[in-house]
Amino acid sequence: MPTTYDLGPLAEGPWHQYANAAGQVYYYNTTTQGTTYSVPSGFEDHATDTWARDSSKTWVQWNNQRTGRATWMDPNPPPPQSYLDMPVIQADIDMLTAVPESNENQYRKPVSAMLNWIFPVVEGYQVTQEVTLESTIPDFTVFKVLQASINNLHNYEVMLVESKKAGGPWGSTIDQAVTNFEATSNESQKVYGMVHVGLEVAFYRYDVGRVDDLSGRLHLVNHAREVTNWLVWIKQNPLPFV
Repeated sequence: MPTTYDLGPLAEGPWHQYANAAGQVYYYNTTTQGTTYSVPSGFEDHATDTWARDSSKTWVQWNNQRTGRATWMDPNPPPPQSYLDMPVIQADIDMLTAVPESNENQYRKPVSAMLNWIFPVVEGYQVTQEVTLESTIPDFTVFKVLQASINNLHNYEVMLVESKKAGGPWGSTIDQAVTNFEATSNESQKVYGMVHVGLEVAFYRYDVGRVDDLSGRLHLVNHAREVTNWLVWIKQNPLPFV
């Protein structure tokens, strides 16, 4: 693996672009021999700029056609069809596939990212990870997908997520999830649920003591489109909070 990547010069002037072994792009001034990780003044991207894939490189690189600035990521990617189209989530899941004995925190990362992608803050949602709950026993993690009330004085629970690393028992994880469904703060006593163990998930609907299995167990890689569709469906078909 090279320690430096030559990304090419900027369109004009003394600047040349490189990337270090971690993939961080930096700019070298051939006149002053100075280096900066900030885009040099005058070479910032504009919304109207066009980009093209650089086929001369052995790695993936796009170049700004006006300034010559290089980037590793496609500036105009097609709309994602599932969370696996998000490079950060794909990388997290690839790592878990390669190292299934990863710790609890590593298994939570793609789940948290998936939830934040479907339920973004800009749309009035909030995804929180509960450190402690009276109804939660050790080694079980609860994510809450919340939606603010019209006056922003109260957050209602859209979905409760019980999370466990690979090798965790499905039966007791579901039991713990149901315990948390029963403790929902929604006045309606209705809430969606998701159980996550390793690289598998399942979706549920809790309705005043009744628990319905909506999806069965789905694999985060093999059934990525189905998992994405269920998350979108839950978002589009909210249960009443009151």
